[in-house]
Order: sequence, then C-alpha cells, then structure tokens
Amino acid sequence: TVARLREEVEQERCRLEGELATNREVQTGEISRLRQAIGEMEEKLKMTEANGEAQLSSLKCELASVEESLREKESLLGKSEEEISSLNGVMSALRDLVEQQKMLMKDADSAHASMLNELRESSEQKQQDLEAKHLEIVGVVDQLRQQLVERED
Repeated sequence: TVARLREEVEQERCRLEGELATNREVQTGEISRLRQAIGEMEEKLKMTEANGEAQLSSLKCELASVEESLREKESLLGKSEEEISSLNGVMSALRDLVEQQKMLMKDADSAHASMLNELRESSEQKQQDLEAKHLEIVGVVDQLRQQLVERED
C-alpha cells in the first residue's frame, strides 16, 4: 500500500507539475503578447506625434505665409477693408486649426498613457496570479509528501 500511495503521490506531483508548466507557458505567452502590444502602442504614439508635429509645422508655415501675404497686400495693393477682413478670417481659422492640432496631440498622449497603464496593470496581475498558482501547487505537493511520510511512519 505504501508503494501504491507513493505511486499516486508521484502521479499527482507529475500532473501538478505539468499543469504548472502549462500555466507558466500560457501566462508567459500572455505577458509576451502584452509587452508586444505595449511596444506597438508606443510605436503608434511616436508616429502620431511625428505626424502631429509635421502637421503643426505645416500649419505654422501656412499661417506665416498667409500673414506675409496679408502684410504685402495691405502695404502694396491697398486692399479694401472687406478683403483684409477675409484674410484675417483665414488667419484666425488657421490659428484655430493649430490650437485644435495641439489639443488632439494632448488627447492622443493621454489616451496612449492610459492604455499603457492598463496593459501594465493587466500584465502585473497575470504575473501575480501565476505566482499564486505556483505557490498553491507547491503547497499541495508538499502536503501530499507530508501525508506519504506520515503513512510510512
């Protein structure tokens, strides 16, 4: 009977170790996927920032061009008040676009930071769950060993 109990304990230990190894692989894969997703999000943020900066730069150049055009037209052509008002409206619209672009970049940064935090927290929770499962399995194996020792005595 002791040999049979040893065999049962050994089978249970092997089963639990197999389950632990499977859980480790699953969690490690999950953590790897989360890390990859974080990397992809960071890359997307970099691209979004670069695009936003390029658009902002382009809008600033366009605004400077419109302002220069306005000055030239005012001094050289003596345009009417209606034409000047129209150009001022364009400048105002361009300034609004620049401000909107800045706000969009801030919103994108905030959303990205929030998603990164969520991904990190999820990864940390999965790691803690894996460690807790490992400790639980080790406890069961130790308990089975203790029972075997007690039965042998």
